[in-house]
Amino acid sequence: MGNKDGYIFFPSERVNIVICYIMLNESPVLVSNLMDYCRVSRNTIFSDLRIVTNRLKEFSCGLRYTAGRGYQIEGETIQVRAVFISCLNENRILLEQGVLELPGQENAGIYLERLKQIERRMNVNYIVGNLYSLTALLALMYREQNQQFLQNMKLEAVEVSEVFGFVKEEFQDLCREEQKYLSIHLLGSRINFLPEDYFEKYASQELTELVQSLIAEFEYTACIYFQDKEGLKRDLLQHLMTAQYRYMYGIQIENFICEDVRRAYPSLFSVTKAVMKYAEQYYGVPIQDNEAAYIALYFGTHLKGVQLEEQLRIMIVCASGVSTGRMLEQEIRGLLPYAKIVGIFDYIKFQRLQDYCDLIISSIKIDAAVPTITVHPVLTEEDKKKILNHSLVSGQNPACLEKTLFDTLKKYVKESEQERFRKDIAKCILKDNSAGVRGEIRKGFWIILRRIRSVFLRRNICGKRRLIYPDSVWWRTGVSPRIIWRKS
Repeated sequence: MGNKDGYIFFPSERVNIVICYIMLNESPVLVSNLMDYCRVSRNTIFSDLRIVTNRLKEFSCGLRYTAGRGYQIEGETIQVRAVFISCLNENRILLEQGVLELPGQENAGIYLERLKQIERRMNVNYIVGNLYSLTALLALMYREQNQQFLQNMKLEAVEVSEVFGFVKEEFQDLCREEQKYLSIHLLGSRINFLPEDYFEKYASQELTELVQSLIAEFEYTACIYFQDKEGLKRDLLQHLMTAQYRYMYGIQIENFICEDVRRAYPSLFSVTKAVMKYAEQYYGVPIQDNEAAYIALYFGTHLKGVQLEEQLRIMIVCASGVSTGRMLEQEIRGLLPYAKIVGIFDYIKFQRLQDYCDLIISSIKIDAAVPTITVHPVLTEEDKKKILNHSLVSGQNPACLEKTLFDTLKKYVKESEQERFRKDIAKCILKDNSAGVRGEIRKGFWIILRRIRSVFLRRNICGKRRLIYPDSVWWRTGVSPRIIWRKS
């Protein structure tokens, strides 16, 4: 049986499980096997198989049943393996939590240690889960050795790579064809950490010029200016140095936040798609939306917003990669402008967390000694309400907002009026908190500003001046607006 502890698989999970089970099982797979493995009825399995068939069509593959051989997945080897990795990634949490057990994984521990050895020798840190997916894939690779499926690909760049040399040493029992295929995946896997000298060793002049063109075109199209161009250049180089192998060899990556990026940042995504035409010309292939979404996150994290005083210490844990983690940081900075982000990590590596942070905001479920909020990699409205209504956050929001507003506006108030003015601000904020606006702090911020304006006008503190509320950065949500005073 595939599930432990009585866990009941969701229909979407079962579809992925059925595909993986059929591919990994060396014995003929029948309906009865799938019923026992998923613990569902015959009718449910038949319903799932119809969905499986449609899912396989997305990868130009098919499902076939023959007497004596059971169900089999047919298609080009690379496409069949692409759908396998896609399904595996979607159910990765079930595997990591031990809820799901796949067949044919007897040597998984050995394969994983070999992959980690390559990771250490490369002095890089792959995104959490990538090596686990490759570990499961290796079971297929060992079983299907000696197939010739890469003969039409130009693999000179792979064969001269340092990764290929390490793969040959660590996986000597794999045929050369599968060694090349594994090297392609390692070269194309997204990376959390790169050594300082990595760019000097591996970044070509052509790729560097491409990145500079992308940045310049984004600035021109969006009518903005990046202050930290070197930081953005480094981030894009890190992404594209691995992405180029995915483009060249048709390796699909799962991007679970693609639709979230489209929804939350439509302008950012649209501009990024437009500027990626340079990458399409460079590689000679269309750039998929999944890849464009990741590039959009890199651009987004380098669009600076307004930051207010920092107080609450927040640690971010995000296992989806550097760009996703930094985008999550920007959203939290916009939502909690007074907070101090102490760092972004893909796992918890501190013994005494309370010495480093007061609160953890994580995209994965973790057990920690400090309060933790679990959110999506791209914050939903429910995530934002969850954060803003947390006791640590809601307890500090009013006090920080009062101090920030008073410090910003007191220079426009006569010294003799300042204490009364501070109390007026406190009353405005208190009134909005009691009205439940605290859960929608941006809306409350505007209401408070309007009330403060009325205080100014009522007391004639500013004379004939008026308060202007300009828009923040054109694409961002959650960034507190600046306050500008202008003579009428």
